[in-house]
Amino acid sequence: MWMIQEKLLMMVSGFAISIFTARHLGPDGMGVIQYCLSVGMILVPLAQFGGNNLVFDRSGAKPESGKRLINQSDQLRSLVFISLSTLAIIAHVVTGFEHNSVLIMMLISCYFTAKDLYISYFNSTLNSKVNAKAAAIGTIISQALRMALTLITHYLPLFCLPYIVNTFIPYWIKRKKLGTYDSSERKRVINRYSLYLISNGTPLAISSFFIVLYEKINSIVLAQYLSMEMVGLFNAAYLLASVWLFFPLSIVTSVLADAFKIRNKSVRKINKIRIAYLSIWITCIPLGLIFYFFPEEILFYTFGKDFIAASGLLLVLYFSTVLSVVGTVSNRIIVNNGGYRYLMYKNILIGLLSIPIAFVLIKNYQLTGAAYSILTIQFLSSTLLNFWYKKESILSLQISSFSARGYASK
Repeated sequence: MWMIQEKLLMMVSGFAISIFTARHLGPDGMGVIQYCLSVGMILVPLAQFGGNNLVFDRSGAKPESGKRLINQSDQLRSLVFISLSTLAIIAHVVTGFEHNSVLIMMLISCYFTAKDLYISYFNSTLNSKVNAKAAAIGTIISQALRMALTLITHYLPLFCLPYIVNTFIPYWIKRKKLGTYDSSERKRVINRYSLYLISNGTPLAISSFFIVLYEKINSIVLAQYLSMEMVGLFNAAYLLASVWLFFPLSIVTSVLADAFKIRNKSVRKINKIRIAYLSIWITCIPLGLIFYFFPEEILFYTFGKDFIAASGLLLVLYFSTVLSVVGTVSNRIIVNNGGYRYLMYKNILIGLLSIPIAFVLIKNYQLTGAAYSILTIQFLSSTLLNFWYKKESILSLQISSFSARGYASK
């Protein structure tokens, strides 16, 4: 329940904050912030070394071991993120980027995201209320700060402060709650825990990096080929298109949890997986009709008239989010069957494919091309690239979810 409350709070508050700030700064200002945030988020998985997964796995059985892994790998993760951030800043300075102050501040915000492995520890030890309370405090303070800024200034770098507050405060609260170790081993950047993180987490880091890459590549390519205004328009449409995701993901998570409790490959288990797929199609129809008939009205009454130019993207981006949920179900089926390596290679391939697809479509079709770039990648991720997995027929499960005969089959 606490995990659900935390996710709901983050979704609603993030949506409200983004709309409020975007209306004040306009597409261009919001585009600069989103671009800089994308650069920072791409660096996060490389600095974490898959730490979220490793901490979650260790902390459930041995909480003390999870604590030590977090604390004694802290310096390594900090050093890697700072080094990568320095390279990113130098690259932007050399290329004549005009908003380096915004970039630096968004990198500071992402720095605390990279360091925050506590969320996995508290989730694994069934103490998710710590995460929820820390997130709530950070969100409330950052929202209040953002509200105050909109009343007194349009200076863009200052609007990065709420992002820093929103990552630093939850990180600080959880760090204080967990405590630190003042051991001689912790003072060394390279110790047995950081070596464990490197050796076991590097494949996870690579996989996570390519996931973030294909999620953020469109913002980066839009900024390079078009303008920051286009980045702002694109992200506004994408935010609206994805705001519904909490609902189907909650249903899917619940249904799959029941399905995966059944160890043998029975008809009952298969039917529950089919229901998970079917629930996505059922829940997506009403909102899809709204996006189809009222795209301009939706953007006008949320982000304002300056963002109406993005109305043509809404339906395309909405279907891409539908496919992302389908992909989530498929990925969890693969994980349930032990296909971690398959999933890692699939994510790497998707990340690599996303780069030329984004460049070609955006170069030729501008803003619309960015929307179809995401749709193409999500289609490949949720369907075609799963069909070669041998332990489970993903294609058969997806198709049979539409058929009453499929639920009766043995």
